[in-house]
Amino acid sequence: MTSKNTVLVTGAGVDKTPRIDFPLAAELLPAISNYLNNTEEGRKIDALLRSKISGLRFRFDRLINDAIADITQREPAQLRGTIQRIQDVVNLLPNDDKNRIQKKQGQLIVRLFNQLQQIAEANYIDDETRELIDDVFGDRVAEFDLDDHVVDIRKLSVSDTFKSILRYTLRQGLDSVSSRIAYTLVGDLLDIEQLLVEKFLGFYNNKLSDIKNYVYIAWCFWAFLLDHDQQVYQKVEKLPFYNDIPQDWKGITLNYTSFLASRLGTENTIYFHGGLSTYVRMDNRELLIFDNFEHTSPYELLESQICSNWVFDENNPINSRCLIPSLVPPLRLKPILSKKYIDLWYKAGQWLQEAEHVVMVGYSLNTADEHFNDLLRSLRKKIIVIGPDVLSESYMARVESVWGVSSKQFTPKKLQEKEAFQHRGITLIKAFAHEVNLSELS
Repeated sequence: MTSKNTVLVTGAGVDKTPRIDFPLAAELLPAISNYLNNTEEGRKIDALLRSKISGLRFRFDRLINDAIADITQREPAQLRGTIQRIQDVVNLLPNDDKNRIQKKQGQLIVRLFNQLQQIAEANYIDDETRELIDDVFGDRVAEFDLDDHVVDIRKLSVSDTFKSILRYTLRQGLDSVSSRIAYTLVGDLLDIEQLLVEKFLGFYNNKLSDIKNYVYIAWCFWAFLLDHDQQVYQKVEKLPFYNDIPQDWKGITLNYTSFLASRLGTENTIYFHGGLSTYVRMDNRELLIFDNFEHTSPYELLESQICSNWVFDENNPINSRCLIPSLVPPLRLKPILSKKYIDLWYKAGQWLQEAEHVVMVGYSLNTADEHFNDLLRSLRKKIIVIGPDVLSESYMARVESVWGVSSKQFTPKKLQEKEAFQHRGITLIKAFAHEVNLSELS
C-alpha cells in the first residue's frame, strides 16, 4: 500500500503476536495474579500498594467466592457460552495419560454447567404459559406482578459439591497456567475488565472502599503491563509485526503498550484508551507524564512519583487526591478521565475521516468499544480488517452491526495466500498480524 495517507488501527490481537505474547482480556487475571505472587517485582508492588492504601481489603483470590455466589445469576446464554468454551478445550486436549485427568475435569465442569443451564432454561415462563395466564385472568392480568421465572434462582445457591469443585478449579487457574481447563474457566468467570468497571463507579458515588480497590487493581494492572512491555524490549531485538509497519503511516491503538509509538513516533500515534507513560489526578482530572519513564521499573515509578502523593479522605471521599493510571476502563460509555481525552478522540475521528485507507489489525469490534465503533460506522472508504477470526460467524455479526454489511454480501477471494472476503471498500483477511505484509496491501 503506497498511500502516505493510511491510518492503522491496532487491537489486543496484535500484542498476542509470538515473541510479544501479551495475554488477551480473558487471560489477564491469572497473569496478573501470577505476577503479584510469583515474581520479585510483583510481590514488592503488592506490598508497596498495601502499605500506602490504608484499610485495603481487596485480594484477587476473593473474587472466587464472589464468582461462585453469582453463578446462579448468569443467564442461560452465558452458561451455554461457558459450556462451549470448556468443551472446545476438552476437544483439543490430546487423548493421552498426561492429559487424562485434565480432560475428565473439563468433562465434569461441562456436565455440572449443563445441569445448571437446564435448570435456568426450564425456569423461564414460556410464551405458552403466558398465553394461558392471559386466557384465565383476562383483564385482571395487569393486577399480577408477573415475573419471567417460576422460581427466583438468583436467591438460591449451588450445592457445596458444586462450590467445592468450582473453588478448586478457579484457584488452580489463578495459581498456575498448567491446567487449560482451569485457565479457561477463570477467564470466563473472573473478568478484570468488569471488575474495573464496578470499582470505578466509586469515583461517581463517593464510595471510598471502591475507590481504594480501583486504585489498587488499576496500578497492579498497569505494573503488570509495563513490566511485560519492558521485558519484550529486553528479549526481542526486532519487534514482530510492529517493525514492518510503514513509517509514513499514522496509528491509532486500542492497546496500552508502547510498541506502536516506538515505531511511528508519538506525533503519529494516538492511544485511544490511554497509555502506560501517563497518569491522571482524579480530583482535578489533570493528565500527567511520568519522569524518566522509559528507564525506570514499575516499582520505582510507583514509589517515587505516585504513592507519596495519595490522600484518601475517610470523612469526605470527594476530597481525596487519587492518582490513577490513564487507562480508560472498558465501559461502553467512556468516562472522561481528562479533558485531553476529548481532544484525542476528536483527533482520532479526524484522522479516520481524512485517511484514504484504514487498516485494522487484531481489533475485535467489541461492544465495550462502541465509542470507537461509532467512528468507524461513518467511514465510506477503503477498509482492510486483519485477524484470525474475522470470517467467523460471530465476527461477521459485528461487521454487520458496524457497517451494515451482511456476510452474504461478501465475495470470497485470496490475498497474500490468505482467505479473504471482499465487498466494495471493505476487505476482511483471515490471518494473524505477523502473517500479512502491510506494505503490499492494495
